[in-house]
Amino acid sequence: MANWAWIIGINEYRNLQSLQYAVADAAAMRDYCKDAKFDRIFYFADHSPGFTATDGSWQETQPTFGTLISFLEDFFAAQSLGDGDNFWFFFSGHGLRHGGHDYFLPSDANPRNVERTGIPVYELTERLRAVGADNVILLLDACRDLSDHSGYGIGDEAHQGVITLYSCAPSEKSYEIEDLGRGAFTAALLETFETPNCATVEKFCRQITYRVPQLNRQYGKPGQRPIARVEPNTKNYWILLPKLATDQDLSRMRECAFEAEADRDLLEAKRLWWRVLSIDPSDSRARTRYEEVVLTLGMGQCTKPKPQARQRETRVARPKSAKIRTARSVSSSLAWSLPKISRRDVLYFSGVVSAALSIAFARWVDGIRRSGETSIEPEPETPQPPPSPKQTPATMPQTPSGDSSQGSQIFDLGNGVTLEMVAISGGTFIMGAPESEAESRDRERPQHEVTVPAFWMGKYEVTQAQYEAVVGENPAQFRGSNRPVEKVSWNKAQTFCQKLSTQTGQKFRLPSEAEWEYACRAGTTTPFYSGETITTDQANYDGNSTYGNEPKGKYREQTTDVGSFPPNAWGLYDLHGNVWEWCEDVVHESYEGAPTDGSAWLAGYENDNRFPVLRGGSWLDFPGACRSAFRFFYSRDLSVGNVGFRIVCDPPRALLGA
Repeated sequence: MANWAWIIGINEYRNLQSLQYAVADAAAMRDYCKDAKFDRIFYFADHSPGFTATDGSWQETQPTFGTLISFLEDFFAAQSLGDGDNFWFFFSGHGLRHGGHDYFLPSDANPRNVERTGIPVYELTERLRAVGADNVILLLDACRDLSDHSGYGIGDEAHQGVITLYSCAPSEKSYEIEDLGRGAFTAALLETFETPNCATVEKFCRQITYRVPQLNRQYGKPGQRPIARVEPNTKNYWILLPKLATDQDLSRMRECAFEAEADRDLLEAKRLWWRVLSIDPSDSRARTRYEEVVLTLGMGQCTKPKPQARQRETRVARPKSAKIRTARSVSSSLAWSLPKISRRDVLYFSGVVSAALSIAFARWVDGIRRSGETSIEPEPETPQPPPSPKQTPATMPQTPSGDSSQGSQIFDLGNGVTLEMVAISGGTFIMGAPESEAESRDRERPQHEVTVPAFWMGKYEVTQAQYEAVVGENPAQFRGSNRPVEKVSWNKAQTFCQKLSTQTGQKFRLPSEAEWEYACRAGTTTPFYSGETITTDQANYDGNSTYGNEPKGKYREQTTDVGSFPPNAWGLYDLHGNVWEWCEDVVHESYEGAPTDGSAWLAGYENDNRFPVLRGGSWLDFPGACRSAFRFFYSRDLSVGNVGFRIVCDPPRALLGA
C-alpha cells in the first residue's frame, strides 16, 4: 500500500489578506507524512526548495498559479499508482466559490478574476485520479477570512470517487488559533492521525468534525463545522490508517468486498480485497477471493455498469487535458478487447501460477481497464408516506398439546436448554422499501405484494447454549450462553437445522426472505418495527451513526443477550441489530421476478447460489442497515463475529385444519 502526498501552504498572497499559520500547517502535515514513511511527498510553500523530478527536470515549488498548474498538468498525466494506494492532497490557504464551483487560490490569485487565476477543485480531482491511486483524499483548509469576500467559502461540491474533507461549512470561516500556532482544522487533523479507533474513512471524518468545534470553543473562536463529502458512500468503510485499524474495521471492509462481488463490481471488489491483504497478509480467504476476482477479470468479464445516478454538479469551465482524454479513450477501447481465456487456462492459472504472478496479472488487467470513473450515490429524496399494506387474516398455527403455551411451542434440547418458537399467522403484506425511505436501495425494490402462509419462528436468535446443545461446539467470538451464536456460516446454520430436525422430529429450516421481513414488520410499514427511526435503547447497533433525527447513542462493540430490547408486536426479539440473520434465499439485484407466495428465491441468479441473503443488521452496523427492508449477503462459507441466524418451521397440516 503506497502513500503519496502533495502538500501546499500559502501565507503570502499578493492580492489577498496574508495568513499567519498556513505554511506552519503545511509543514506539520509534511512532517507527519515523513514520520509515517510516505513513499513520496511533494511540498509547495512560500519559500520551499525546488526538487529534481524523475525525468531529470527541475521543479520549482513556489505556489504561484503557473507553478501549480504546470505541476498538475505535467506530473499527473501518467498513471503511477494502483490498487490499495492512497494519494493525499492537503491545502492550507484561501479558497473561493465561483460560478458554482470550488476554487483554491494560488499565491498570485486575483479574487476579481477567479476563473483565470484560481484552480478549480474538480479539475484537481480529475488529475489526481489519473495518477492511478484507487483512493484520493482531499484535505482542504481553504475557507480563511477574505474580508469583503466573507461568506463565499467552499464546501458544496462532492467529487466523484474522492474523499473530500472541508475545514468548515460553506457559510463559515476556517480559523487560526494563535495559542497553537496553526489552524483549528490542521490541529484536529494531526490529533486524529494518532487517535485510536479512527482508522476508517467514516471514523476519521467523524472525529475531525467533532474535534474542530471543540477546539474553537476552547480557544474562544467562532463556530466552525468541517464538512465531509465521501463518494461513493461505500468508501466510508475503507481503512485509511492501518496502524489504528481494529478487527471490526477489517471485518466491515471484507463485507464491502463481498457486496462488490455480488454486485459484479469486480474492479471495486479487487481493490477492496487488495486493501484487506495489505493490512492482513495472512488472510488466506481474502487472498483466495482476490485471485478469483482477478481470474474472472482476466476472462474478459467487465465490471457491471451501474445505474445512472443524479449528478450533484455540472462540469463546465476548464477543459480536460488532451493527454488524459487520450489515455482514457485508449483504456476504454482495450477494456472491451481483452483476449478470452479458456476454462483450461483458468484452471492452469489458478493451480500453477504463484500469488506474486496473480498480483502482477491483476495490475496488468487494472492498468488496461482503469477508466477513473466511479458512480455517485443519489441524494435521498424527500420522504413520502409509504403505501399501506393489505394485511389479510389467515389461519394461525394451532398450539400443539404438551409443553407449550398459547401461541408458542417450546422444545427441550437437554441439560436445561430450551428453544421457544412463536406462532406467526399467515397474511399478505407489501415487501420492500419505497424510494422515499431514507437510505433505501434499488435492491429493495420494486415493492410487491406477498402472501405468506402460517409458520413458526424462533422467538430469539439461536443462542450459544442452543447451538452447543445441538452441534456440540461453540464458535462464538463474544461468549455468553444467552448471547446469539455468531461466526456461523450459512452452511453451518443448515447443519444446525438438519441436526435439530433429526433430534426433535420437526422439520426446521432457515426462513425465506419474505417470511423474515413479514415477521419483522409485524404489520408495520415504517423503516423499523419501532417506527420511523430507531435508537440504541431499542436495538444493538453502532450508535455513533444515526437514522433520521435521532441523537447518537451507544456503540457496545459486541453482542448482547437475546431479548435485551423490546420485542415487536408479534413477540419476536432482536430482529433489528445484534447479529445478521441468514435466510434461505440467494441474493438478487432487485425483486423483479421474486416469488409472491412467501417461498425462498433459490434460482435464477448468476452467482450460482454462493451468496445467501442476510437480514436485520448487527452490533457492528449503522442503523440504516437494521431496517426491515434492508438486504445484505455473504458467501455461504463465511463466518464472522456479527453473523448468526434464527430458525423457522412449518406447522403440521393437521394443526392447520387442512
